[in-house]
Amino acid sequence: MTQYLKNIEVHSDVGYLFSKEEIIKDHTVDSMIEYSETEQEEGKLFTMSIQLTNNIEIYSRSYFKLQDLGAEIGAVYGALHMVFAVLFGLYNNSKLFSSIINKFFLIKEDFTPLNRQKKSFINLKKNSEMI
Repeated sequence: MTQYLKNIEVHSDVGYLFSKEEIIKDHTVDSMIEYSETEQEEGKLFTMSIQLTNNIEIYSRSYFKLQDLGAEIGAVYGALHMVFAVLFGLYNNSKLFSSIINKFFLIKEDFTPLNRQKKSFINLKKNSEMI
């Protein structure tokens, strides 16, 4: 029987806060060839040959860290901040333009429908008192 071994490297990120890589090297069976009874040498019950191949398997493991969580939270906060800044900027510009237009055309801002009703009610009351 002949066994062919291959090299294995496991790259693990073992740091909790920052990256810290640890490399573990080992060997494992790559393939195996069994011989029939006729191919064995005379007088030997069992022969075994172990050979190392050039095959290398590399595994890489990494885990979610606290700084990754902080980066994700910061990205969400930044995106929300940008959206609200754009919306507030648009609202602020519209209020600026409406105040400029109101000043330019001498429009008073107290002419809302509710104020108009109150003023018309007061005018009706004054008119009814005059009669």
